[in-house]
Amino acid sequence: MTSPQSKRIRTIFALVITVFSVAAFALVIGKDSGSSSSGNSDSTKALSSSEIDFLTMMIPHHEQAIEMSGLALTRSDDDEVLQLAEQIKNAQGPEISQMRSLLQEFGIEENPSSHGAHMHGMLTDSEMRELEAAIGSTFDRLFLTGMIKHHEGAIDMVALVGDSQRLSSLGEAIFTAQNDEIAKMQEMLARKG
Repeated sequence: MTSPQSKRIRTIFALVITVFSVAAFALVIGKDSGSSSSGNSDSTKALSSSEIDFLTMMIPHHEQAIEMSGLALTRSDDDEVLQLAEQIKNAQGPEISQMRSLLQEFGIEENPSSHGAHMHGMLTDSEMRELEAAIGSTFDRLFLTGMIKHHEGAIDMVALVGDSQRLSSLGEAIFTAQNDEIAKMQEMLARKG
């Protein structure tokens, strides 16, 4: 049984982590408001290799999160897990479209096989099979644990955005949303014991 004081401490701890994460993100992205006055529009330059890496790795990464969320919608009976799964699908589907559109705009083909299947927090084939076979509270714990790992990997990948003004909004959206979801999932796991 969890006391109200320990719940408060966990909540404060999660908020502190989020604040520090956002501050760290700002440093990683390194936004430079003066760089846009150089006369060369960032949107007309070719994609850099780090931008291409980010886009081509994040698309399959998001696809796996959507696949995991789809499993949750058929295997969980926990309202919070179901709501989170729907939230993840609704956020990451449009982000995939945005990333594909950008690759197409610059004539770059997606090549998901060029990146390892276990990059940056992605679940292994074995972990996905285990998740697919689970139901109920066992599924919920596996889903939350796996999605925390998955989100942490996505946050690491945001560092690939570097100082790209073209991708900074997308990177910031991923970074902020997934940090918030990690804190929520950690609280959910703690309640499940």
